[in-house]
Amino acid sequence: MQKKQLTGFSLIELLIAVSIITMTIALTNVIYANFVQNDQRFSARSEMYADLLELTDEVREVVKNSEDEKGKGTLNSTECDWQIVRSDKKKGFNFDLETGKTTSGGVNYFLQAIELSCKNNNFEIKPFEISVLKIDIGNFGDLG
Repeated sequence: MQKKQLTGFSLIELLIAVSIITMTIALTNVIYANFVQNDQRFSARSEMYADLLELTDEVREVVKNSEDEKGKGTLNSTECDWQIVRSDKKKGFNFDLETGKTTSGGVNYFLQAIELSCKNNNFEIKPFEISVLKIDIGNFGDLG
């Protein structure tokens, strides 16, 4: 009688193959979860940086047109608190053509440093400063 040779996988070989496939699936699952989490963080940061340009413009307009020392600005989910930290005043000069002398007066310049601290959901950036130049033309008296 002839013996038939059995072909196929042994139980050990099958267990090793299933273990390798399971570890590969678990590893790809962890990598994908980290990718999604990093993508969400990047999305929140990019939204915030996109909003910062518009928010700083709004803060500059508020500071130029009012006497407020601090305030808040919100755009989409980005919130910024701002306050004036420094204000330098420079007086302008008038030049008298008849006498050839300069006198103080006329235009006054105010250079103000404003500190902003902004956050978006769970992401917060370090406080940063922007500058605003205010110009006060003053009173020229009777021009007519």
